[in-house]
Amino acid sequence: MMLIETARRALATGPVCDNCLGRLVADRSHGLGNDRRGEALRVGLALADDEPLSAVALSDPADCWVCEGELDRIEWWADQADTTVRGYEFETYQVGTKVPPLLEENDRLLREEAGLDPEAGESMSSELNREIGKRLGELTDATVDFERPDVLAVCDLATDEVSAQINSAFVYGRYRKRERGLPQTEWPCRECNGTGRQRDQVCPGCDGTGYRYDLSVEQLVAPPIQAALDVG
Repeated sequence: MMLIETARRALATGPVCDNCLGRLVADRSHGLGNDRRGEALRVGLALADDEPLSAVALSDPADCWVCEGELDRIEWWADQADTTVRGYEFETYQVGTKVPPLLEENDRLLREEAGLDPEAGESMSSELNREIGKRLGELTDATVDFERPDVLAVCDLATDEVSAQINSAFVYGRYRKRERGLPQTEWPCRECNGTGRQRDQVCPGCDGTGYRYDLSVEQLVAPPIQAALDVG
């Protein structure tokens, strides 16, 4: 009956959605989402009290005082994240969320009112990361990577914005320069600032190339590396 009493105390605090209710016992059972756990707790409480399910049901998840409806916006957040990362080529991803302090405090208060340990169940940010992440994976056909993903989509609940953090590719190598007059990086012409033109005329300092030197190690090495990485 401990679970039933936990549900009773939690629901006594005000309108609580299935996700926030089920998150209190996220460590119970496997293969269930927190929404299913929350629904099961409501059913169990209704059976224990011999009351109709409507007596403990929440008609609109947006009325939840804990998450203020954010757990009902998983699909919306996934769509926003998908739009944000669509401009990048990636095979692995991860989702992070910035939860406002007020919602974090609500999450803590719910556990306190339910008589649970502050670390009981699962945090709101963890559930959001997982649920948004699962849907983003379905939309992009990418694989989640918790170590070093190609792209990290960060959902900011306070601003309704999603930003993308891209992990760059690092290439290590060695080369031997066998002649002088070959700079390591591109060296733009100082006389025309790399434009190749001066007052609508070909720059005499670089013969219109825009570079002080015709070639550089960077110009020789970069194209094959870009081709190997399939980037423009």
